[in-house]
Amino acid sequence: MAPNDRSETVLNRRQRAFVAAMAGGKCQADAGRAVGIAERTAIRWAADPAVQGAIREAQRDALDGIARRLAAGSDRALDVLEEVMQASPVPPGAGTRIRAAVAWLEQRWKATEFQTIEARLSALEEVIGEQHRETTGAARGVGSG
Repeated sequence: MAPNDRSETVLNRRQRAFVAAMAGGKCQADAGRAVGIAERTAIRWAADPAVQGAIREAQRDALDGIARRLAAGSDRALDVLEEVMQASPVPPGAGTRIRAAVAWLEQRWKATEFQTIEARLSALEEVIGEQHRETTGAARGVGSG
């Protein structure tokens, strides 16, 4: 089974709420207060690999949602650019609309780049992990003969 961020450990309701607060940008102490736990418990939970994996997964899901929304609006951004480009005379407020459309498309490009890099990095981490397991397995096998 390939390693991933999904934990086989089931988080309880408060831990899931803590994960949501952390993934939403709260610091450990604030996330802990939001779910009614002591700061020491929040620190312990934040160090738990299962919680860390759930936070990464929640953040990745949020970024995927942003990327989907940017993709959905990209056609409209292109329409704005085309409309202003073909207009004669240039309509009032065209500069603002152009800047907004360009910013949208730039963010869409960045989101695509991020997703591509993240996918490639995950694939590399999986290969390295597999090589490490093979190396450590072979090293254990050498001494057992």
